[in-house]
Amino acid sequence: MNDGKTSVSNTTSEKYEANKVSVKIPPFWEEKPEIWFFQVEAQFSIANITQDQTKFNYLVAQLEPKVVENIWDIIQSERNDKYVAAKERLLNTFKESEEKSITKLLTGISLGDMKPSQLLRKMKSLGGTNITDQVLRTLWLGKMPESIKNILVVSNENLDNLSIMADKIFEMNSTTEIYSAAEDNSVMNTVLDKISNLEKQISELNVHRRSRTLFTDASDYAVGSVLQQFEEDSWKPLAFFSKKLTNAQKGYSTYDRELLGIYLSIKQFKHILEGRQFTIYTDHKPLMFAFQQKNEKASPRQLRHLQYISEFSTDIRHIGGKENIVADSLSRIESISEIDYDKIADAQIENQDLNELRSKPSLHFKQYPLDSGKLLWCDISTTKIRPFIPQDFRMHIFQKFHSLAHPGVKSTVKQIASRFIWLNIRKDITQWAKSCIHCQKNKINRHTRAQIATYKEVDDRFSVIHIDIIGPFPTSEGKTYCLTCIDRFTCWIEVIPLANVTAETVAREFYDHWISRFGMPYRVITDQGSQFRSELFKNIGVICGFKVCTTTAYHPQCNGKIERIHRTLKAAIRAHNSIKWTQTLSTVLLGLRSALRGDTNYTIAQMVYGQPIRLPGEFFEKPKSILDTDTFAKELQKQMELLKPLDTRRHPSQKIFVHKDLHTCTHVFIRIDRVRKSLEPPYDGPFPVVKRHDKYFTVTIKGKDINISIDRLKPAYLLLTEVDVPHHKKLDTAPTLPNENLTAHQETEKQQSDLLDKDVQEKTTRSGRRVRFPARYKD
Repeated sequence: MNDGKTSVSNTTSEKYEANKVSVKIPPFWEEKPEIWFFQVEAQFSIANITQDQTKFNYLVAQLEPKVVENIWDIIQSERNDKYVAAKERLLNTFKESEEKSITKLLTGISLGDMKPSQLLRKMKSLGGTNITDQVLRTLWLGKMPESIKNILVVSNENLDNLSIMADKIFEMNSTTEIYSAAEDNSVMNTVLDKISNLEKQISELNVHRRSRTLFTDASDYAVGSVLQQFEEDSWKPLAFFSKKLTNAQKGYSTYDRELLGIYLSIKQFKHILEGRQFTIYTDHKPLMFAFQQKNEKASPRQLRHLQYISEFSTDIRHIGGKENIVADSLSRIESISEIDYDKIADAQIENQDLNELRSKPSLHFKQYPLDSGKLLWCDISTTKIRPFIPQDFRMHIFQKFHSLAHPGVKSTVKQIASRFIWLNIRKDITQWAKSCIHCQKNKINRHTRAQIATYKEVDDRFSVIHIDIIGPFPTSEGKTYCLTCIDRFTCWIEVIPLANVTAETVAREFYDHWISRFGMPYRVITDQGSQFRSELFKNIGVICGFKVCTTTAYHPQCNGKIERIHRTLKAAIRAHNSIKWTQTLSTVLLGLRSALRGDTNYTIAQMVYGQPIRLPGEFFEKPKSILDTDTFAKELQKQMELLKPLDTRRHPSQKIFVHKDLHTCTHVFIRIDRVRKSLEPPYDGPFPVVKRHDKYFTVTIKGKDINISIDRLKPAYLLLTEVDVPHHKKLDTAPTLPNENLTAHQETEKQQSDLLDKDVQEKTTRSGRRVRFPARYKD
């Protein structure tokens, strides 16, 4: 009996759970609450829900918060008929009154896109029992089109039959009726006119509310903006703003510079924008989502700028760069300067260079009056009138013309010399054009190609080795990279597959596979990989007793011993045509070690073991000679002592070019060999030279002394006013400025002459001894 009760109880609970899940109450219908309650109670009946409290819980769970407010007192009460009370309350609150329904029936309903039968049912619902069928018939026929009404009015059928007839007539004549209504209905045209006028008023209201707009833009060196106001169907400017960026701000990203432009513009126009609604336009589209991103993604500076901007407006929109002309122009103003001919005329008075030029018979000078009444000396010997420019204004004239497009030396000389005149004008312009920093960074005349140097001959095996990392390769047995090692004396090569290239993994594999087999080398040569420059690898070198030598950046020729073998190794692996390259690597190494070298006529294995290694497939065996262990060891040692590596053959194909001024200049430009960004200059600098070597220079970059290959350098031509003179004291060879760097100013020429005299008097030999030549030997 207990089991039977248990099963009945379980069945009841399962049924209750099923009923609980199956109840689906639709959203509350405020216009027709009585129909909605009918649907809800139908759901309760299907789910066998009879308890008042359960009905009330479902009711409250489905209602929106604004509807629940109407029954909040019932929810807080302790009465037992909460559902009945809540239903009555909601019906009284949202159900339309009879007066309102009748008013809607008489004036607020039309056929529209409904069928005649649908209109009749809706009118019956509104009229209820208070409207007789005759009155409802009259009202319903009044809503019908004239073509349908004329047919139905002669019929004696009841309303239901009439509505069915009207539906059939409506379906047959719907197209024609709609067309005639569109042609003849003047009421509809009036309504459309009113709607058009209303839309126009709303548009004018929106324009008036957003009448002020801020257009901003930022370039690499300045920000600009314009505040405009909409008046008489056009935008009119109210104020302009432009500001040059500081050196720190120039290093900002594009996003940060554009955001800074908005921040500075709002700060400038704060007194105009405060308390007004306005829109911000920028040509940098990512700023549209600045206020939608998470705060964790923004830097503290960006958060400060966005917080200040949000106090005025958060409406940031995008505008094309071609349409943002004013702000774009204001952001590209470096400096506004004009040629002041009044000051030039004052400086021409008692000028010695002018008197010297006037004495030349080939030139013809004449005074021309200015608007201020002053007289300006000009040369009229050519087709153009050329004013004489005193010394203090010459550099300004040069910069004004050369900075437009940074033309070459000849073009700059021709442009300026045809418009102005002064003593030694062509010489000065040539020197200044050569000293233009922007031209030297962006223009490439000829790259430095130094002669390939040779390594010092090694007398011992495994004393100097070259190592490097290649990859990533397709993953094979969990390996992606390879650590390659090669001995300079014997060219013995080891290739060690690696799963990753962390400093710990590289150091461990190098110790296990090379040092444990061939002992400690004296020197390890590698590139500037972070694994080899890590403190861990350096500490291993200190403990084991070898020195780690790194090559200069972007100069793989320094480590050419290992770089060249990479090409042969990859070609051999590809020839096996196997994705599992780790399985074929041992076979490839066997072949490389047993191949005859053209320069020595020996195999790598013979250089290491004293005899060639036996390969698979060899049929005959060499006759064996019986030697004792001591004799064999002594003979092997003698043979090894006779082995000497030959010089590596080189096949030079490029022409050697080293600029003559590279060994005397104080500053150099460094070629950017990485993948450059669009419109990025190919050279960076200038940087002061600290120390010179045959194949590399030590250059100071951001306060650090870095070795740079001579192939990446070119001399920097600077004016003495641009040179940091204390840097001369750091130089071991006391370099001087190239002769092309001399300026036309007499004072500057004197300073440079003194500097050159000092360089001639003091020279440093290879051993470091300073040699001072007597004055009579200077010439």
